[in-house]
Amino acid sequence: MLPEPEPLLLEGYTVCYVSAFAFGGVYRTLKQARSLSEAGARVVFVAHENLMPQQMKDSGFECIGVKGALTASDNRIWLVRVGLNLTFHRLRNWFVMRYRGGPLVRGVRSTRADVVQAASLPALEYAHEAAGKLGAKLVYDGNELWTGFLQNPAMSADPEWSAHLLKMKRRLIPRADLVLAVSDPMGDRLVDRYGIRRPLTILNSPPDRVKVARPVSHPVRLVFHGGLSDDRNIDGLIRAMVYLRGRATLDVHGFNRTVDQDTLQGLVDELDLGDVVRLHGRYDYQRVIELLRDYDIGVMANRIVEENFEIALPNKLFDSMCAGLAVALTGSEAVRPFFESTGCGITLDPSTPETIARDLGALVDDPARIMRMKEASVELAPRYWWPEQGRKLVAAYGDVLRSE
Repeated sequence: MLPEPEPLLLEGYTVCYVSAFAFGGVYRTLKQARSLSEAGARVVFVAHENLMPQQMKDSGFECIGVKGALTASDNRIWLVRVGLNLTFHRLRNWFVMRYRGGPLVRGVRSTRADVVQAASLPALEYAHEAAGKLGAKLVYDGNELWTGFLQNPAMSADPEWSAHLLKMKRRLIPRADLVLAVSDPMGDRLVDRYGIRRPLTILNSPPDRVKVARPVSHPVRLVFHGGLSDDRNIDGLIRAMVYLRGRATLDVHGFNRTVDQDTLQGLVDELDLGDVVRLHGRYDYQRVIELLRDYDIGVMANRIVEENFEIALPNKLFDSMCAGLAVALTGSEAVRPFFESTGCGITLDPSTPETIARDLGALVDDPARIMRMKEASVELAPRYWWPEQGRKLVAAYGDVLRSE
């Protein structure tokens, strides 16, 4: 006789994710939603209809789009796009600060949710209001430490809007039934700053992994993947390849943020690095392991321009580990102890192209060391990949829903 299946921990409950703009960390939200759904929960996304990401619409989950958000430009002409977005950015900030409750709250209330999760800080006041009216639990995903995020020069955040968000954060985060963080140091910072219970660390890791580390290539293959922005220091990484020519190659898979790919291609041409550096453009994050697995070292030499870079463990770290790569990241408060405990990577000094090349070169010239790091990544990935993070999330949701 077959044993009775275990009951689904969240069966009969409804979880509503709400966003005030586009969902911050869209794939992080989707991974959470799938784990909760597999545990039996009904999952619904609520956002302004013109800011609901296509990935959400295609996910198979129920999506409720409400009216009321402003739009931004995606004009192909860079100067036009930047000018329009800066204008819309200020108007949108004004709108969000003053547009209390309204369609977003009504959209959440229509789901009759048992848990309302703010996908990022701008949604927290709406999630809090809706949860209060429903008698639901409130969850806040602290995927960014917004005091740093809003001070990042690349964000060009409106000061009035920033002050509003941070004041609201101080008032409402202590009222959340569960707070999520992306690293233990970020959780420590939230506890110290807001006097809240210990947040649950949910690493932003992929749902897939390789099981065997591939041999090291010659020349060694380096890869960067992610948004192209000034704080990522991709120009410095490209300039470092002048010193690594013949020993390593660099592939950049990314999408434009504050740096345009054409500008980076111009730098590659200027330095005559066409045989060393290749720019590939946008990629599908849902296939990130397939994208990365043929490389040797996942690399990011970002500048630490604000505290998120100091205390977060980036998804690029776990993407690279789950793809069976060694990892090279800027040394930070979060990254240094992680590498010391796992042995899967090295820290970089991003100060100049020369320091980047020096640190990368020491690893590139030691294929046996790279292989040991790749094998460590493969061995440790099951501890960090998404199925383990999803298990923790489901257990925490169960505890919250059953608490008084």
